[in-house]
Amino acid sequence: MRDKLFNDLSAALDAVPAAFVLYDADEKLVICNNAYREEYAPFQHLIKHGVSHTDLQWLKIREGLDKNSIGRAEQFIADEQDRHRNGPEMEEWQDDQGKTIRLLRARLPNGHVVGVRFDVSDLRNAQRALEVQNEELKQARKSLSEQANRDDLTGLLNRRAMRTKVARLAEAG
Repeated sequence: MRDKLFNDLSAALDAVPAAFVLYDADEKLVICNNAYREEYAPFQHLIKHGVSHTDLQWLKIREGLDKNSIGRAEQFIADEQDRHRNGPEMEEWQDDQGKTIRLLRARLPNGHVVGVRFDVSDLRNAQRALEVQNEELKQARKSLSEQANRDDLTGLLNRRAMRTKVARLAEAG
């Protein structure tokens, strides 16, 4: 029964496109899905129950999978261990391929750590495009407002703008 449940859980996790992993309190891998294994492509056959988080980081360094580790392997490992143990519940960064990655991390009462990693590049690109479009709309609105209050020929304030200005001065004064 327990093996069937574990197999069903593994199959369900493998159906999830985001990378999923669970480490125990000793930082040993309990379970992960195929998307997580694929992140360690050159040595994904080593990603199995009991491998330590730190050992995986060393493998990443040896395979050159993280440019942040170049020339600072020891510090990289220390930083990764600290983030794994104490890091925030959510992190976001750009990976070596330029993808924007979001990691959601949860610490369970028994000391286990659950991580889910998403590629949010499309979301960030859409957000940036919307910000640019919003700025363009602000500029267009400002330009239209200026055009509506100016005489086309002289560039001076038109009658409507002058009335508004005089009314404001009368209210203030």
